[in-house]
Amino acid sequence: MAAAHSLRILVIDDDEVMTELLAAVLGIEGHEVSTAGSGESALALLPGHTFDVVLTDLQLPGLHGHALAAALRSALAASNASARLLGMSGSPPSGHELTAFDAFLLKPFTTEQFAAAAAGSSASQPSEPLDPGPRPSVLDEAVVSRLAKQLPAAKLKELYELTLSDARMRLDLIQKALAAGDLDTIRREAHAIKGAAGMVGASELHQLAAQAEKDASTGSTADTPPPADFYSACVRLERMLNTRFS
Repeated sequence: MAAAHSLRILVIDDDEVMTELLAAVLGIEGHEVSTAGSGESALALLPGHTFDVVLTDLQLPGLHGHALAAALRSALAASNASARLLGMSGSPPSGHELTAFDAFLLKPFTTEQFAAAAAGSSASQPSEPLDPGPRPSVLDEAVVSRLAKQLPAAKLKELYELTLSDARMRLDLIQKALAAGDLDTIRREAHAIKGAAGMVGASELHQLAAQAEKDASTGSTADTPPPADFYSACVRLERMLNTRFS
């Protein structure tokens, strides 16, 4: 269903899965979507372009967060332009980060939640559960059903395939980081998997990544799910998708 009011949106995220998904879903809603893979490239894109909304991930490499928000506002002001700045992340941000943005969206979020934030809602961020609980289903059918209504089947299949290939690439990095005790890489790559998996309803993969990110952030990998669990989750997801899109 097309949005009642079409917006010019700039999406900033270094995660290809996220930019592809948001561009597809928001585009289907009738919005004009541009993307940038970094804060620096977004700033270079602003001159000569007009945006109603800038939606940026908070954990970008390089310029990000509070500093990026300030740079965006300065660049917009220099062009006598204005845009609503929305932050997004797979984890609740600090209060300091929140003050830099007009609203915040916790991944995964719906197009309805985006529309509310773009229209002026503060889009309060819910807290993440501390206890991951039992293993969830491979796919969240509610999310899949919603995406299926918004996107053509071929595009949805493409996005799931991209999610899987990206997750496997990042899992290879996590496996090496676990062997090396590289907590920062584990946290960063698990965070990326969590955000993308959550947006497409890959529940099991999302929960495993959330646990890995949490453990790395606290300085211990004692309870981190082993890589075999992640790879098994990918296989289960792939089998389910093959059946669904066959």
